[in-house]
Amino acid sequence: MRMRFDISRFVALSCAVTWCTSLCAAPLSAQTVSDPVFGLSVTPPSGYAAMLLTPMPSRNAIIVVQRRDPNDAGCYIEFEVGDAGSERTQSALNARAADNGWIEKVRLEVAARYDIHTIEAIELSGVRGTAITGDRQYNIPVSATRTRKYTREWYVILDTAKGRTTVECTAPRLEFEALQPEFEAILRTISLPK
Repeated sequence: MRMRFDISRFVALSCAVTWCTSLCAAPLSAQTVSDPVFGLSVTPPSGYAAMLLTPMPSRNAIIVVQRRDPNDAGCYIEFEVGDAGSERTQSALNARAADNGWIEKVRLEVAARYDIHTIEAIELSGVRGTAITGDRQYNIPVSATRTRKYTREWYVILDTAKGRTTVECTAPRLEFEALQPEFEAILRTISLPK
């Protein structure tokens, strides 16, 4: 059984693919897409388009960034508001990102969804986090007439005192290495809610 957030991500990415394929043939300009409630924003690089998909009312913001040519490559960026009573400072959250106990906890949490290849530290605008690269595990039965879709994902976790931002960039496994620099470029344009 798929988890609720997996279903919402699947629907969001499907909507984004449909939306991106309906764009006109003119080159895409880098337009910043922002969530007005939480302040999450992204300016997609050339060849990508972004769309705000935040449900209302919500405790989270969702922006989907998709390649213009729909080859199932893109990023799902989500911010979720943290606990109101949390007293953690950014320096404490940054220190936690380098802690071996934290890294092992993240590994255990994502191992249910990914065959993990790498777990690395990452930093964006003074926020340290964790970046995981792995092959997605699909627990859905596949009929004999359909081929299983193999994807590789880059999953980034960035915590601030305001909440958690996750970036999930997906591409077909054979194309992932060529597209990862583009995913990193998308990450660098994200403005985190702080």
